Amino acid sequence: MEERISAEVLRNVLDYSLDGILLFGEDGSIQFVNKTGLKIIQAGDWSGLKVDAIFPDFAHLQNNDFKNHIGEFFESVVKTKSGAFFSVEARFGFVQSEGDRRFYAIFRDISREKKQEKYLHISNILLDLVSLSLSDFIKEQNRETVGAIFNALLRDILTVTSGTMGFIALKNKGVMEPIAAFPKKYEESFKAVLLEPGIGPFKEIAAFAQASIEQKKPQIGEVFAEPLGSRYALCVPLLSNDDILGVFYIDSLSCEFKIETMQLLMPVIQAVIVIHEAMQVKEARERILSELKESERKLNESVNELKLHEEELIHAKDQALTANRAKSSFLANMSHEIRTPLNVITGMTELLYNTNINDRQERFIQGIRDASEILLTLVNQILDLSKIEVGEFKLEESEFNLADLVKEILLLFYPKASQKNLRLNLFFDPKLLKPFIGDSFRLKQILINLLGNSLKFTATGFVELRVTLKRVTPEKEWIRFEVIDSGIGMDEETKAKLFTPFTQGDSSTTRQYGGTGLGLAICKKLVGLMQGDIQVLSTKGAGTTFFFDLPMSVGMSHEVDRPWRKSLLYKDSGEPDVYLEEYLNFFHVSLETEVDEESFFKNALPQSYDLIFVQSSRVDQILSKMRGNHPRAIYLVPPFHDYAAKNVQTLEYPVYPSDVKQLVDSLETARNSLSQ
Repeated sequence: MEERISAEVLRNVLDYSLDGILLFGEDGSIQFVNKTGLKIIQAGDWSGLKVDAIFPDFAHLQNNDFKNHIGEFFESVVKTKSGAFFSVEARFGFVQSEGDRRFYAIFRDISREKKQEKYLHISNILLDLVSLSLSDFIKEQNRETVGAIFNALLRDILTVTSGTMGFIALKNKGVMEPIAAFPKKYEESFKAVLLEPGIGPFKEIAAFAQASIEQKKPQIGEVFAEPLGSRYALCVPLLSNDDILGVFYIDSLSCEFKIETMQLLMPVIQAVIVIHEAMQVKEARERILSELKESERKLNESVNELKLHEEELIHAKDQALTANRAKSSFLANMSHEIRTPLNVITGMTELLYNTNINDRQERFIQGIRDASEILLTLVNQILDLSKIEVGEFKLEESEFNLADLVKEILLLFYPKASQKNLRLNLFFDPKLLKPFIGDSFRLKQILINLLGNSLKFTATGFVELRVTLKRVTPEKEWIRFEVIDSGIGMDEETKAKLFTPFTQGDSSTTRQYGGTGLGLAICKKLVGLMQGDIQVLSTKGAGTTFFFDLPMSVGMSHEVDRPWRKSLLYKDSGEPDVYLEEYLNFFHVSLETEVDEESFFKNALPQSYDLIFVQSSRVDQILSKMRGNHPRAIYLVPPFHDYAAKNVQTLEYPVYPSDVKQLVDSLETARNSLSQ
């Protein structure tokens, strides 16, 4: 019982061994094969089998003293029941039992290892081919070398893969053309079928390759190629950044290609792509160099032609400059000669105007005066323009009060603005209430010209002057001047020629508004001399904005002026009115504020104030009580800061509200009465 159980256990152990185990007698008859062995030899049982039927090499070993190989490992082959052969590693031995000798064989399937060895060998061969091909390409880079390299590669690939024929095709101007083919006699057939895939022999091969190209992935399968018959085929598209460069195709009559074959060929395929792209880069570089050489040749020709004309152009330029200087000098001299008698005429006219004349004579003299002023302005403009053009114009810099300059300009235009019922507004940055160094006369000339133009071309609405601090550098403060109006505006064509001397919008503009077209041209040149650049924004029918930035040094004086008179604001609620205070300071009027009515009458009112402002819900009673004591009291309705907020876009600017006529008139009255 114990022996039987031990035999069963032993059989189970042998059956589940990883190696095949075979037991046979001295006559070669098989007495036992475990399950692993039966699986290797692909047999259901061992009955009737001889050992030499499974191990064809057994007879060879026996003939060469089989006993000498006992206990040794050696490679052999196993023949399966179906007739197929597998590589195995085997070891033979024998056991002696009661005078009976039995032989055994322990073997395992090494066909996979042999296959891997084969693939490794092929891979090494292919890598050597790639290395050799790249080396040949580096030595000599041209189309002929590339063709020879690809043909050699294809031939060697077919050799190591047991292939029959194949080709490497590359795209040239959108058409696939074979650059390598084997056998060479089929090259024209491959070329024809790639050009027209559905026509001629090998059209099935072309369809197989076309499928690989369209799907952008390798194809492995069987094709029927007339007139050569059925064959195994492998086709791989040549891709670079998902773009098709070409296609690689091989086939075989005897060897079926598998995924492993394609993997073996990938280094070769990548080498083909690298060589092709490198050749394209080289050709592109050569083409660019050729184009550059041609461009250089043409450029040299052009330079030579330009040199031939350069002296003529320089001579012509010198003549033009000489003529221009002569013209400007002539205009300057003529203007000077005209201005001298014109000043006499103007002076005599003033003297005559102050004599005892009648109304009719006064009208005649006024006509002479107006015409003389127009002519004198024109002469001065021509003289300025001429001096600037010949480089004789000099800026005269001195310290000046920018706030006073702006006020003087506004006072010049206030009567004309009132006459046309236009709002004349000012935005002046409080940070600019200090002295500056510059040519105040020419700055005043520029602003007068711009404001005069705006008033001339504005029928309704407003004209506005903005003076703001744009930026500060260690040496200068950059000040922006803007003149804005709601006038007729201008189109792009007019803006393009706006600063050209003696040019206006059109003849109708000259007839309707007058002018010589010199003012803006002179402004442009003066601003340029002051290191600025005047610019214009305008839309026809929607007003115009002129603006420029000028760098100015701050003067040495510590303050501009002390406020010239005192004023008091009484308001029964709210915070001090900052807008009114800034506005009055701009006109040299200081402002104090009182919010308690009793204190206002007891303490503040008896003091000497030039102006008193009242902003209260009890304004009638307060004005009635103080009317006899202080005639210059002004009632602010609505609150001044409400009006200011509506008329200022950046609240840090004090506003000059020309519509608040009561306040303006009161200030002027106070100024006149106190100066008498």
